[in-house]
This record gives sequence, structure tokens and C-alpha cells, in this order.
Amino acid sequence: MGPFVHPLRNWPNTPPEGYLGQLTPEFQRWLSEENASLTRAECDWYHTTDLLDGTVIEGPWDLRGRESAYLGDVPLRGTRVLEAGPATGFLTFWMESQGAHVTCFEAGFDAGFEYLSPVVDLDYKAWQVEFMTHICRINNSWWMQHRDHKSSARIAYGDIYNLPADLGSFDASFFGSILLHLRDPFRALQQAAARTEQTIIVTDVLRPAMDDPRDPVMRWGMEAGADGPNPTWWWLSSGAVTRMLWRLGFGTVRVLHHSQKYTNPKTQRTRMIPQFTVVAERQAHRTALPVPALSITTRVRRKLARTIYH
Repeated sequence: MGPFVHPLRNWPNTPPEGYLGQLTPEFQRWLSEENASLTRAECDWYHTTDLLDGTVIEGPWDLRGRESAYLGDVPLRGTRVLEAGPATGFLTFWMESQGAHVTCFEAGFDAGFEYLSPVVDLDYKAWQVEFMTHICRINNSWWMQHRDHKSSARIAYGDIYNLPADLGSFDASFFGSILLHLRDPFRALQQAAARTEQTIIVTDVLRPAMDDPRDPVMRWGMEAGADGPNPTWWWLSSGAVTRMLWRLGFGTVRVLHHSQKYTNPKTQRTRMIPQFTVVAERQAHRTALPVPALSITTRVRRKLARTIYH
């Protein structure tokens, strides 16, 4: 591709045809050079991050010490991982430190972060342009860490519902709390599944009364009471994610429960947020729907924090 165009600055802009050519060494090197002089003042931080010089930068989500649980305790050494929506990249570089070879995919070029539409009179396109400036600043923090870690992780940009045909294949794909922000979570999973040889990992918020992993329920726009744009399209249960992945050929499933530390940027209130992680393995042949190997009550299941499916 060329001449090269930055995927996020001056958004929206014209992408390369089919979003192709982004993983070439030339384009990745150009991106690194474009972001080589970034400073903290040009970044927004989604994850709390320890810089290599010992500086701690606060972000809303603090996953430190609970990274493995967030990723379903999947062994990563030597694994080719596709990470969708890396944000600040805390997990990108943690996975890399565990021996994974990570390729990230982020919104960009002409494909923006899509909020649930407002019901009030609002110039949504102008608002989206403003919000994508924030996404660019978050991506700047990814690149700042990439530089400091001397990382070999790669990143491509575009439409998560139409991944570039030259993205390649991966041993595992990872969706870290982004399906709730997508209009069509199944299509995003479908795109990743077509490029994933073995494992898909999905982490999301464990919602009240939606903790039965046998129940494939989704609730629409449950945080959309305000009139303006809202980032939450869906509340998803682990049962819904399990059923989607089974449909895509990933029928051997583990569901893990854990909690992650979150600080509300407006109120500065910190609490532990219950979450689930689905780890699904590709099956050679379609089997019956996944059924719990053992019936476990909600109370006991929470205590054990893990339910195994076959």
C-alpha cells in the first residue's frame, strides 16, 4: 500500500483497498516511525500500566496480577494470537511477555467506534469524529508502550466486521470486553473464527441474573437509558457466547469466573467487577450443544469460580 495514510489521525480518511497491506514490514515500520516521538501528554490510558521506568499510569481498568484469569489461563508461549480492540495494550504486551506472537486489530481509517444511536437531536457524525480522536489517543498509548517494550507486536486497522483478507491465520483469537460494544457480536466472532485454527477467548462482564452458562441470553441496550449515544449495545451471558462459538465450530468450552478492578473516571469509585471468560476450542466435527458436565448451583458455581463444559 502507498502512499501510506495514518489509520486514525484526521479520521475518517481513505483506507487502502480492502484494508490490505497493513501487516507488511514496510507499513509496520512506517507506523512505528510515525509514533516514535509520542509523549504521555498525547495519550489516553484505558488500562493502568507500569512503565519500564517504574512510573505507574492510572487507567479505569487495572488488570495487574489477574492477567492469566482474564485470558482464561490459556498457555501462550509460541502461540500466534489475534487480539481485537487492544486499547492501551496492557494485555498485548503481557501476552508478548508470556511468549505469544501478537497481532492486534483496531478501528480506524473510515471504520469508527459505533455507539448506540442517540434519540435526541445530535450531529452523530460530528460526535463520532470527536470520539475517534479519543480512540486515537488511546492507540497512542499502545504505540508508546510498543516503543518502550521494543515490541514486535503488529497492528492493523479497519472494520471488525470485514477483516482484511491478508490478516493471516492464528492459533488463538481474543476478545477482551468488546462484544458488548458491537452492534453485531456474532459477525465479529465469525470473522475471527475464519482465521482461528484452535482457540477463541472471550471475556465480558458477568451481569446480575445472567450467570447461568447454560442459558444463551442477550439483553439489548441495558445501559442505554440516557438520550445520547451509548457504548453498550448488549449485555451478553457466557451461555450466549458459548452458543455462538459452537455455531462457528468451537464446541469444547471452559467458562471461568473472576473479578477485575475498575475505577469510574467520573466518580473515582473503585470496585471489583465480576467477569466471565469463555475459552472455546475448535472441533473437527459438529457435536451436540455443549452441556454442563455437572449441574452446579449458582451459589456454588460462584464459589468455585470455574465451570467445565464438554
